[in-house]
Amino acid sequence: MSKKTCSIHSNFLRLNFSLVAFYLLGSLFLTACGAQFQTIDTNTPTTSNPFEAEQFAVNLDKPSEEDAQLVASFCNSDDLNGFTTAKKKDFVCALLPGTIRMSKQVYKQRLQVQALQVKSLSTALSNDEANWLDRIKSDYGVEDMASMQDLLARVDIVPLPLIIAQAAIESGWGTSRAAIQGNNLFGIHGSFGKDQCLTALNNKKVCIKKYSSRVEGVSDYIQFLNTKKSSEFFRKRRAEFRSSQTPLDPLQLAATLNLYSETGITYTKYLQKMIVDQNFLRFVFIERKP
Repeated sequence: MSKKTCSIHSNFLRLNFSLVAFYLLGSLFLTACGAQFQTIDTNTPTTSNPFEAEQFAVNLDKPSEEDAQLVASFCNSDDLNGFTTAKKKDFVCALLPGTIRMSKQVYKQRLQVQALQVKSLSTALSNDEANWLDRIKSDYGVEDMASMQDLLARVDIVPLPLIIAQAAIESGWGTSRAAIQGNNLFGIHGSFGKDQCLTALNNKKVCIKKYSSRVEGVSDYIQFLNTKKSSEFFRKRRAEFRSSQTPLDPLQLAATLNLYSETGITYTKYLQKMIVDQNFLRFVFIERKP
């Protein structure tokens, strides 16, 4: 069982939709923003039925139902599509729609922060913009006087292969008690009296967080990596990729998560092996920028 710090804000991914609408109409926000979900480059293992870039386009402006339909177009075939068992394929296919949805929301927030960062260089932010930025700073645990770069180090996506691999490991491919009874795929702990909890069987003092849905659990896990002290090295390494304008490397980022588990480096090596062996590198959230 992994050791994690307690309690994460459930409203982490709250969006100010009026501000979103403002930026969709404005010149600073992406009017054609989106991402694609495709196979990684040809040097990595692929399946007999890979995702095609144009076939599996994840558009930030599309309803989540359309993303689910795109996942279904890949998952509903009888072909195992590179998975070693049908059970593993079903687990990943059930996880993908909510994971895409949460990734899109975080990415939208990141684009908004970047747009406000550019605007602030030449003009003052409006009250609505400043208030939205204050709420985002609060949600991500950033001090009011923190720089935009400090905020952007937290307001960022987690690579899909990493999300899928940790969910598989921590939940035993969805078979754990926490997954079945609490929609908790990541072994996240909480606080009694503050969070909905399952009591750990081997330690009645440990609260295992319960969620209303697996999507909520994915959201909480993303916030965990984006805010908690134990994930600080993860965020630092991710920011280095951003600074060098290099695509996020799931394997290198996995190596930073030694504090996620009591087994440390053994855990991160197993996590990297899972990503490679299960061909999770084919799942890529491609970012379209302004």
